[in-house]
Amino acid sequence: MTKETIEIKTCPLCGKSHRYRLSVGRSPGLFGKTLNTKALTPKVKRVRRLFICPKRNDLFETILEIAEDAHYPITSVRVDGIVEEQSDE
Repeated sequence: MTKETIEIKTCPLCGKSHRYRLSVGRSPGLFGKTLNTKALTPKVKRVRRLFICPKRNDLFETILEIAEDAHYPITSVRVDGIVEEQSDE
C-alpha cells in the first residue's frame, strides 16, 4: 500500500479545509498482456469514504477522485486519519 495525503478543501460540516492520510492499495494489472495505448491513458478512480471533521467531531461522507495508472489499478483505499493541523503560534 502507498501512503497518500488528500485535502478536502471545504468540509461539508464546518466549511474549513482538512488534510487526511490514506493507504492506497494497487496491484499489477496489464503486465504481460497486449498493451493498448488507450488502456495506458491515466484514469481517475472514484471512491466513497467516511471522514471525521476535526472541528465538529462528526462523520461525513464524500467521494474522492484518485489518479489510477493502468499498470497498477487501485484495489483498496483506507482512511488512516487526519494530518495534524499546524498552529501559527
